Amino acid sequence: MVFVNYFKYKINNIIPMTNCSCIKNAFFSLFLFINIFSTAAQEQLGLRIERYSGTGSVFLNPANTLNNPLRWDLNLVGVGVYASTNYASFQNTNVIRLAKNVEQPVLFNQVTSSTSPTAPIISFNESKKLKYVDGLLTTHGPALNFKINDDIGLGLFTNLRAAGGTHRITAAVNFDAIDKRPYRQYFEFPSSQFSAMVWSEIGLNYAQRFEIDNGFLAIGANLKYLQGYQGIYLNTIGTIQSSQFPKDTFSFIAPKVQFGFTNDILATQALQTKVNGRGFGFDLGMQYILPDEDADETDHKLSLGFTFLDLGRVRFKQNAEEHFIDATKIYEPSGTEFKGIKTYEAAIAQVSKKALGDPKKSLQGNTFNIGLPSAISLQADYKIYKYNYVGGIWTQRILTSKTTLQRPNLLAVHYRFEHRWGATMLPISLVNYKQLQLGFALRLAYLTIGSDNVTSLFGQRNLYGSDFYFALKFNPFKIGLDFGQGNTGGRKSSIFSRNKVKCPTF
Repeated sequence: MVFVNYFKYKINNIIPMTNCSCIKNAFFSLFLFINIFSTAAQEQLGLRIERYSGTGSVFLNPANTLNNPLRWDLNLVGVGVYASTNYASFQNTNVIRLAKNVEQPVLFNQVTSSTSPTAPIISFNESKKLKYVDGLLTTHGPALNFKINDDIGLGLFTNLRAAGGTHRITAAVNFDAIDKRPYRQYFEFPSSQFSAMVWSEIGLNYAQRFEIDNGFLAIGANLKYLQGYQGIYLNTIGTIQSSQFPKDTFSFIAPKVQFGFTNDILATQALQTKVNGRGFGFDLGMQYILPDEDADETDHKLSLGFTFLDLGRVRFKQNAEEHFIDATKIYEPSGTEFKGIKTYEAAIAQVSKKALGDPKKSLQGNTFNIGLPSAISLQADYKIYKYNYVGGIWTQRILTSKTTLQRPNLLAVHYRFEHRWGATMLPISLVNYKQLQLGFALRLAYLTIGSDNVTSLFGQRNLYGSDFYFALKFNPFKIGLDFGQGNTGGRKSSIFSRNKVKCPTF
């Protein structure tokens, strides 16, 4: 919120909410974030849980590649978009309807007889629990997985990703709390963290399995070289007391705030694709597989998996700034002092001067780190009948530092029908242990489309968020040659050598 008055002119173009400037300031950060990541996916279950998911499945468990009945899998392109918050919602609508009726949103308490019937109406969650904002983007570029034999798999992949959010939005900044709080009344704002980053990955996948007494044990790893393009984080330290005064003036009692960001977008006011940071990351996974004795060797009766996801970080060294505000007195930024400021440097200098007595004192250095959205994940999958499976996934974020990206928590169960030339998947998810979602995914040969929150696209409900994903790939098909379809060198003939897979006739 420190720079809200510097950006204040933008809020009126986003949402004409109210004449109360404090409410505009409170919602600026929320809606600016959602606007940035509105094309930004959750776990994309339809691209992860199938045996035929190929390259996409290694991002849930790196050992998954060995479950694929096919010798190789080439991903051409895959995209997933996801954004969600339980702070505010659009009333009784869906994503498609919003896309068709692009109008300025209206607050629920400002709806009048003259309000357009197609105008999006925003309502707010006034519960006392902590709230969250999440946005994720995954673009899965060219990728190839290849099984050297039944027990060893290798792969190369490329990704472009963006993620950001916070999970500690206090009830002190609920809409009613801000709207009805009188001037000069102090409230406590507990410590919180926000981080966001755009980065790319070039990775190597390796998986190997070993035969044990009652099945197989597989291990796998993804090693990733990271390139960071944009990054930002902000941490408030300790509990800060704050109050609003007339004339756009706020009071903070001895605030402690640490933040870092890449500045090339702010300096040029245009989208930048320059690499500003680099780093390394990895995923580690293991899997127990109980084979289905009545099917091909790659099929299972039961599989259990455990994964460490997205361990690693990006260190930003180019166009990077890190600042620390540690005021030992009451800090009162006035709205009028930012009106003539046109650059971010001047805005930060003004804050540093007023809070610390020196316009340059807040700058701590020109490097900072942002951690990947780390998590642990458990997976289970059980074959109930030929082509029919049920399973479950639990993913819990872990924070390796105060600047780690915060991944959404996920608890999901699913049913799927799975065949070489098509599949349907029905996942039910509990996101962040708060939002219950129904998903659907469909694969037709090489194309998969789906959503982990399909009712947000077509339903009539309060819209807290949405997601959508698709992937287009290419893998072996029978053309009369033994290219990629022969015996994989295992203990038994592969599914292809037994002529169980045939190209469909159209």
